Amino acid sequence: MARTGVVFTLVAFEILFGFTPSNALVWTLKHGEGSTRLDALSATRLHFNLASIDVAKASDGAVSLRVPSWPTLGIPGEPDLPILRRAMLLPRGMDGPWRVEVRDVHTEVFTLAQFGQRVQHSQGRQSMCSGKNHTVFPRAAAYQGVYPVGGAKVSLAPPHVWRDVQGIVVEVRPIAVDHDKSMVQVMHSCTIDLVSDGTQATATQPLVIDRDFYGAYSFVYGNWEHYANDFIAADKPGRVLVVYDSQFEPQARKYADLVKQRSQEAVLYEAGQSSSIIKDRIASHYKEAAGLSYVVIIGRDVPTPHGSQTGKECDNCYAMPSGGLSLDVFVGRLSSESASGIETQLSKFQAYDASSTSAWNTRAHGSAFNLAGDEYSTMTSIMGNLGGMGFSEHSWEHGSSASAQGLFAEMNKGLGVFSYLGHGQGDAWDTPMMQESGIHSLTNHDMPFFEIDVSCDNGAFQTYSPCMGEALLTAPGGAIATMMHAPEARGTMCKHYMVQASKVLSSGKADRVGPVYFAALQAAQVQDPDEYAVQAYNVFGDPTLQLAFASKPSRSAVIV
Repeated sequence: MARTGVVFTLVAFEILFGFTPSNALVWTLKHGEGSTRLDALSATRLHFNLASIDVAKASDGAVSLRVPSWPTLGIPGEPDLPILRRAMLLPRGMDGPWRVEVRDVHTEVFTLAQFGQRVQHSQGRQSMCSGKNHTVFPRAAAYQGVYPVGGAKVSLAPPHVWRDVQGIVVEVRPIAVDHDKSMVQVMHSCTIDLVSDGTQATATQPLVIDRDFYGAYSFVYGNWEHYANDFIAADKPGRVLVVYDSQFEPQARKYADLVKQRSQEAVLYEAGQSSSIIKDRIASHYKEAAGLSYVVIIGRDVPTPHGSQTGKECDNCYAMPSGGLSLDVFVGRLSSESASGIETQLSKFQAYDASSTSAWNTRAHGSAFNLAGDEYSTMTSIMGNLGGMGFSEHSWEHGSSASAQGLFAEMNKGLGVFSYLGHGQGDAWDTPMMQESGIHSLTNHDMPFFEIDVSCDNGAFQTYSPCMGEALLTAPGGAIATMMHAPEARGTMCKHYMVQASKVLSSGKADRVGPVYFAALQAAQVQDPDEYAVQAYNVFGDPTLQLAFASKPSRSAVIV
């Protein structure tokens, strides 16, 4: 019997109460320098450092307790306390089950009454659309006794399978409130063992896996480097299934030839009459010995599933052949009702120079509209990450004061990345108003941008004709790729995704369209799980396309 331990070690710090509540709106409870981190020290040990807790006045005498950049529990009507999550790779061949053992716990407490009457409650996952939300009131039972039950604690989400690997998410709830005593408990340090009493299979040879998924795994799992020797990145990208509308067979063959020029195998498939038939074909190729890494759909009218949570077009639902919510293949769509629209996209992909070092590739610009209070910090993080990877320009504007003319001018100068965070209406960005006619008038024909987006309805290609996602790709200029919501955008996971997209680029873990989008979405799903958000997005563009500004992942140390 094997006993495997994954250990979190938290270092205790003193809380410093250096503030005057009556003269301040926001205070920070500090317990040492540094950032809030949950990092792997080895295959069996993590380090968690809670650097600060922000305490702020809210309405009606309520107090918000936040850990910067991390999500909250988000349970409607209940105290909105932070939760910290980290994905951990499980050893190959270990059959579980898994549990946590916590020891050496160090906590401190402070009186809630010195800041306010109660902890602010959550409104749940609210829509980004104005006028679509309703007010949620505090749930009385959640404000009695200790919340959460059991106090500050560590728990495990159920194990998950993602294509080649098995993982688990460790959840740390570092703050608890005793409502009867008006006390707040903060867990500063402890040691946590992730333990299995199951058996581990005899050591096997390293598993050869798709090179783009190798990069995605290394980005999402905190302890990947400690298990990296169990895997080998294949020496070339995996197979591409090209699913096409019969009227676009010539364009499908042209795209397949383009894929083959990149040393990838392409399999052509004329789309079945229903999404279930197409799903079965994807699953069949996925299970074959040759495997399947990419699915590219050509044509707006190729059927697509509808998300169980969203009820809207969901190409991402084709990416889950092994079940669950893990994205096991990279999916993208060349969407248009006409052959000329598909040809425009093919011409863009053919002309795009992935080896270009032209200055425009390292320019980034964005626009963020204040919707829920975290949009400005989201865009600041995005541009900061791009700046950290060497972008010469990485600026953004407030959507309330930005103009379409000004943003179009930035696009026409040439951008490697454009990021939009604000309202959408299916066929336009609304804050500021940027319509499809403006997109088609762009002159950045030789400088299409990679787009990182959160906006409502703009990915609904079977609802709007065309949707904004289609317009960005079928325009002679515009974008080289975008991933957009088919339904209304809601909650916070989508904004975590935007930051993760910039992080995966800056980390050099992905350099192709599909891997950048999907690795970021998987990482955001770890931080702030939301089935609705996973189902909400559709990718427009060629997911196999290598981005000129992206750092090329180096895996020479593991390719044998």
